[in-house]
Amino acid sequence: MQRKLIVVPQFKKEWSQMIQRYRQYRKKLEKRFLHLTEVLRQQGSSAINSPNFGDIEGSGQHKLYKMVISTKKPNIRVIFTILDTHKQEGIETIVLLTVFYEKEKNDYKEAIGRANERIKAFFH
Repeated sequence: MQRKLIVVPQFKKEWSQMIQRYRQYRKKLEKRFLHLTEVLRQQGSSAINSPNFGDIEGSGQHKLYKMVISTKKPNIRVIFTILDTHKQEGIETIVLLTVFYEKEKNDYKEAIGRANERIKAFFH
């Protein structure tokens, strides 16, 4: 199966701000992000079962997933979705929606809301 990776425009700005905020970890975060996005490109939805990825329960209308960029300070997460709109043609589309710093489990609620809004704006 072919995989396509899309990044919504707001994600790029958030990622830049996150890297700037935690510039002392810049190389580590960028290296990890590149590695995990490559895993997604290679494995697609199969990657969800690995330790660095997972389902987000209660994500609403759209199925959302998390990518764990780091588990120690800074505790960075990426929320993405996988579209199956072209699955018949053998294409799986991965859309990176938002990045955030997880301080508390409650932080997911705000990020999920942002991700769902971006899905609506991006595809409508």
